[in-house]
This record gives sequence, C-alpha cells and structure tokens, in this order.
Amino acid sequence: MVNVGKGVAAFLFKWILPLVFLAAALVRINVVSGVYLLCFLLLPLMPNPTYITLRGRTGIYLIIVTVIGALACILQAVFLTVIYTTDIAEDLQFCDANETLWRQLGFQRLDGVDFVDGFRLVVPDVAVFIVTIIIFLASKKLVGPSDEERQQGVVMERRSQKHNQIVEGLACFITMALLAAAAVIVPSVLSSVYFVSLLIVATWWALYMTWGRAFGVLQFVWLLYCGSHLIVLYAYQFQFFQEAYHYTEFIPRLVGLLAIIKAPCTTDLDLDPRTLAFEKGQIWPIYATPVVLVCFYWYLGIQVRSWIDGPQTPGPDGISHEQNGLSNGSLVIGGSQKSRQDPNSGLIQSIDGEYVIAPHSPKRSRKKKGKGEHQETPKRGLIGDEAVESYQSIGESSKEGAADADPPPTEEPTSGDEEGEHGHGVYKLSPITTVVAYITQQSYMVALVLMMAWSIIFHSVLSFFLLVWALMIWVIPIGTMRGRCLWTSLPLVLFAEALTCITYVYGFQLEEELPSKVNDINLEEIGFIRKKYQCLVLAAELIFTLMFWLTLRQFLREKRLQRVSQHPDGIVLQPFGVIFSKPSDEIDAIHQQDNQGELAQSETMTVIGAHVRRFCSKYWIFVVGAFFLIMTLFGDPDIFKIIYLCFFLVLVNLFVVSRVQCSVSGRIQI
Repeated sequence: MVNVGKGVAAFLFKWILPLVFLAAALVRINVVSGVYLLCFLLLPLMPNPTYITLRGRTGIYLIIVTVIGALACILQAVFLTVIYTTDIAEDLQFCDANETLWRQLGFQRLDGVDFVDGFRLVVPDVAVFIVTIIIFLASKKLVGPSDEERQQGVVMERRSQKHNQIVEGLACFITMALLAAAAVIVPSVLSSVYFVSLLIVATWWALYMTWGRAFGVLQFVWLLYCGSHLIVLYAYQFQFFQEAYHYTEFIPRLVGLLAIIKAPCTTDLDLDPRTLAFEKGQIWPIYATPVVLVCFYWYLGIQVRSWIDGPQTPGPDGISHEQNGLSNGSLVIGGSQKSRQDPNSGLIQSIDGEYVIAPHSPKRSRKKKGKGEHQETPKRGLIGDEAVESYQSIGESSKEGAADADPPPTEEPTSGDEEGEHGHGVYKLSPITTVVAYITQQSYMVALVLMMAWSIIFHSVLSFFLLVWALMIWVIPIGTMRGRCLWTSLPLVLFAEALTCITYVYGFQLEEELPSKVNDINLEEIGFIRKKYQCLVLAAELIFTLMFWLTLRQFLREKRLQRVSQHPDGIVLQPFGVIFSKPSDEIDAIHQQDNQGELAQSETMTVIGAHVRRFCSKYWIFVVGAFFLIMTLFGDPDIFKIIYLCFFLVLVNLFVVSRVQCSVSGRIQI
C-alpha cells in the first residue's frame, strides 16, 4: 500500500504539477508567470516525494511554491481592489508607460475584457496555489510511514543501484538525439552551442574514447544552458524587449531571438493588449523550438538528478551511503539518532538498543592463497558497473568472481540452441548475437550507400566528392572493400562534419547577409544549401554522419582490440561493444575471453547463412536484370537507357548460354 501511495505521489508531483506550472507560464506573458516558469525548471531536479524528502528539499520546494501562489493571489486581489475603489484606473490607459509596466509585471485591468481572457489572466494564480496545496497534503498522507513502522523504528539502507550497460547507452543516445534536435530546429548563435557540443561529443566517441563521469558534467552544463535559453526566449516575448530589438533586425536573427507571441502596442494598435496573439507568418520550426527545448531540459533534469543523487562511493562495509541522514548504511525513521552496524554479525542496532536485520547486508569472502589469506570484494562485470553480467561473457559468470563460490559443475557450458556442442575451449554465441554481429560487421555497406545517397539527395559539387569517393571504394581492387571503407572513415567523418557545418551556418536567418547567388553563381550548386525548413536538411545530414561515426568507431575499436586479443576474429562477434562498451571494459573482456577459450558463431545461423548465400548466388542475376530493365523502360529514351538495354540483353544471353552448357555437362557426366 505504501508503494502505491508513493507512485500516486510521484505522479502528482512529476506530471500534474509541471503541467500546471507550464500552463500558467504559457497562457500569459508577465513576470509572475516567469516565476512559475522558474518553478517548472527547478521541478525535475527535485526528488520524488517520500517520507524523508518531504522533510528535505522536496518539502521546502512545495512550501515555497505554495507561498508564491498565495502571494500572487493576494497581490492580484489587492491590485484589483485598489483599481476599482480609487481613481488610479484613470491613470492606467492602455499602452501608456504605467499600464505597460504593470501589465508586464502581471497586474492588469479587467474591465471590458471578455470571459476567455479574464479566465486566462486570473485563474493561473489560483490554480497554482490550490494544486500545490493539494499535492503537498496528498503526498504527506500517501508516503507517510505506518504506525507499526513508527513504533519499531524501521531501519532504511541505501543500496547501490544495478546498472545495465545497454540501458545506459540508450539513455545517452536519447540525450544526444534531443541535443541534436535542439541544435538544428532553428540554427542560430544560441543553438550553435548545442551543435558544436554535439560534434565534439560524437567525434570523441567515434575515436573510440569514453567520456566517463565527464558526460554527467556535460549534461549538467547543457541543463544550465538550456534553462537559460528558455528564460531568454520567454523574456523576448515581453513587449519591452520586442520594442527594443524587433525580430526582423539583424541581432535577433543572428542570435536566435524568436518572436512567438505578438507584442501588443507595437504594430497592431487596435489589438487589445490583454489578448494573447501569436506572431503570424512564422515557419513551424520557430513554434516547435520551445517544445524541443522543454523536452530536452526535462530529460536532462531527470538524468542530472539521477547522476547527482545516485549511489555514492561504497564505504568500507560495501554499502553506498547517502550523505544526508544515512550513516553506516542505515537510518532510523522517526528519530534523530543514527544507528550503527555490528561489524561481526552484520546486524544493525537501532536507537532502543535492539538489533534488526539489515536487508542485503554485505558479505565478505575470504580466499586462501599459500600460507596467508586475503580479503576480496565481489568482482565487477566485464562490461558496465556493479552487479552487471556482461554480454561478452557469453552467458558465463566471471571465473574470478566464481572462485569464491561453490565449484561449478563439470559439464560444459551451453548457450542458446548450441547446448552440448561447445567442444573443448570453444564458446558459441546465440543465434541472435550472431546475426547482430554479422550486421555490425557489414555496416560499412550502409556507410557506402549513404555516401551515394547524400550526393544524390543534396546535389552539389561538394557532395559529388562523396559519390566519387564511394565509387572508388567499390571498384578499386586494393585489399578488401570493407578494409578500404574502414581505412577512409576518418577523413570521411571530417568531410561530412565540414559539409554539415556549412549547411548549419547557411541555416541562420540571414538571407540578406548570406546570399544564395554571387555574380550569377548559384551557391547552392556548390554546396551552400539553404531551404525553407533547414532543420530537415540538417537532420538528414546528421543521420548520415551518425553512420560514418559508427564506422570510424568500429575501425578504431577493431584495430585497438586486435593488439590485445589472441583471437582477432572473435572481436566482430561482440557487436554491442561497438556502441555501448568502454574501451577499458572491452580490453578486460578480451583478456577474459582469451582465458576462457575461442568464440565461435552459432551453428544454426551458420547453416542458415550458407543457404541464403547459395540462394543469392543462384538467383541474384534476376535482380540485376530486373534493375537493368527498369532503368530502360522508365522515362524518355536516351543514350544511357540504350546502354542499359544492351546490358540487359547481354545478361539474358549469357544466362541462357550458361544454363544450356550446365545442362549438357550434367548429361555427359551422367
């Protein structure tokens, strides 16, 4: 029942309350609503309501927000009372200096206003006040400890969280995807910070490096910058700033100050200043920019809070302790005194002197070695953090970690459908892992196809080099095609990033300053692309570049791991390491793999792959012939279609002749 209460309290705090803040900040543009926006930006950094956090920063946050809502309601009531009981209303004529100042502060006359605008101007303060009180009281009721827990003095212990390397990798991928969206939605100086940091982080990752804890610091920096960016965009919607710097001037267009709300008393003097109107004639990416930034900020807030409030460094007893309220891994709820843990029995002594069992109390194992013995802590997984089983262990637990446990059975390990077929020192992968490994190994083909697609979609002189580059990799008979593609991946990444930077700069709203033609030369044909929706062009180029980054990382990964592996052919059979694993973790996994034995592919998928190859080698000629025929029939006739038709006829004749010869040779052998 307590868990259900915590879930309901978390839903109210992390879903209902931010929606109320966001609505109160968006339905009107003034200083009071700006304060609600600040409360919204602080909300993801607050932990979910619990019995402890309600006595800490979450409770303080809810109290402060409640006070802000109450003050706003009181000030609104006082302002309206003074307006309608005195002659001050005569001095507050629409669009004069005094009325403009009070209106931007959040206090407006309501005489003559329609019902919708009056509701929009008054209700947000009342809604914030009432909803905050309800959530605060409901949270205290839902997450409070039971009477039995108060009497017994329950001991709570913070445990280290289990980490999943793939889940953490996907979380980082979502962060980078939102970062890219914030960077390309409307190119400008403000959003260029996102774009440059995206290129730096992705290129560093492609060079087979890892950010480690520095990525958490980067997320915190992005959080501060994104919050500041939202505040700047919100402030620019005020009449004062739009009058000082109109959005059609050079500085707002360069910096990226977007006019979403139409400022009253500027161009349309007949517009009631109490009416909320949107600026017309803007493209949809401008309206989508705040949505993308809010999503990016909210996700960063969740990640940063998890990073800051995550498990601390384990203490000598092996437990991650919380800095506030936890000592020696335990805390007595309802009392101010801390408990202590008996190092011999593993029990925790509460404030009344009684011992209670500490759940999941850490155990230590001792391992004899020679005449002495030393103490060991549990081993970490090959890939990831504590309590993680790496996929690179191929379903086997670490030998070092298993040394402290009971001796394993003497039977050979199995995996998937390969049970009993390992042989001596050979560890076979599951069919799914084998398929993913093969796709990863052949990913260079996707890079080559995307090089040609880039040159065709964004037709220009600069992209023509990508087409020539890809064709040279396809046809030059030096080494293997895969080797040629991997060896040229670094200059390919640099060239793609240069093209993307050019497209990004030309995406600035500087049509006059960055012309499309110079001396009758169309710069778009050279590669300086400007479209109405530049974000779509940048998104496509970043998707192409992502595959080039992956190819470069795969190349550097294989080169580095081949230096430490006794079985270099097995490196490509660990596909997830290309994306998620750290270099140091993979090197440890390689050493562990060499000690365990040689990796082998799944026999099931090997047989299926052989059948697929035989089928393709026999019938692929029909696919090629069909493409020749399609290129011949579609469109108006020209010299190229005649050549394709000749190719088709030659292919058909060669197939018929070879088929007849095979039949004759088969009869002779019989």
